[in-house]
Amino acid sequence: MSTKTLASSGGAGEQTYAFYIRAIFTEYLSFVGQAINTVKLIPIHIPYTMTVDRIVVSVDNGSAGNLRVGIYRDNGGAPDGGALVVESAAVAVGAVNLKQEVAIANTSLSLGLYWLAINNDNGGFQANTPGADQVSLGSLFNRSYALAFGAFTNPCPVTIANSTVPVMWVRVLSVP
Repeated sequence: MSTKTLASSGGAGEQTYAFYIRAIFTEYLSFVGQAINTVKLIPIHIPYTMTVDRIVVSVDNGSAGNLRVGIYRDNGGAPDGGALVVESAAVAVGAVNLKQEVAIANTSLSLGLYWLAINNDNGGFQANTPGADQVSLGSLFNRSYALAFGAFTNPCPVTIANSTVPVMWVRVLSVP
């Protein structure tokens, strides 16, 4: 189970609870179809060293098919050239109108900017997406690159701006 421990004075009464860290762009505006053969990337700020064990995506009702998720290192405000840190196996879309937690290997992340990645194999897959004004303007924005459904490219190839990237989270397993 994903937990964070808060120690009270004297060490008694420690409390554990599951928690998530959201990607930078999180304002939900609509459910949008996610194109197949395209890896979508959304930036996420990791505020301190932690171990994550899930990547979470908000899935719309009626979605079907399979998806893969992963994490890339940042490379100067973009994922282009960043190393692939971890990726999941292909998993069936199972949660509709809910967050779907996709298991990844326990992965240690340190303070910094990373990029959550997702790819799907079904044109009917829809996910909760921030608005284009939030994710495609300014100095930091969502990205994508073309890739048939399968293992992610390592390192991340050249990407382009993309306004239909799902809102995503990581689930924190532990904070060292």
